[in-house]
Amino acid sequence: MIYKYEPNLVPGLFQTEEYARAVCRRSGSPTPRAALVTPAGDATVMRGQLEHLRELAARPGISLHVLPFSAGVHPGLGGAFTVLQFDDVDLSGLLYLEGPERESVSRDEEGAIKKHVQLFVQLQERATPLADVDAVLRRTLEERFEALPDGRAPAGPP
Repeated sequence: MIYKYEPNLVPGLFQTEEYARAVCRRSGSPTPRAALVTPAGDATVMRGQLEHLRELAARPGISLHVLPFSAGVHPGLGGAFTVLQFDDVDLSGLLYLEGPERESVSRDEEGAIKKHVQLFVQLQERATPLADVDAVLRRTLEERFEALPDGRAPAGPP
């Protein structure tokens, strides 16, 4: 099982190549829901990214959770993390923490791994219901990334 939380961007495994390139060129720090509403590239890049997320969310075995702005201040604001847990009892879990000043990988620290799985569950509980995720993505596409004649996304409320 993979638990992946990223507070500022679309998680790497879900990024289109164009979105990833735009993120690498971008400077500054987006806000937590920025993964959907702050352009990492032009409107074409963001439309492609949001359509890609819609396709992924429709696949079996993938659960895409979107934290709405109404989640407010939440425990996930501390930074990105990934927890890997394996069915094989001989393989220990793995915790990968990302931050602006450091990255760390931990093995065999069940307390830390359990804490982050619990954090992930708390974030899931605050997220938009899975049945509504496609509608959120579609609405974001329509409201934020319908192309202007020059290819730029329209300015508007998040």
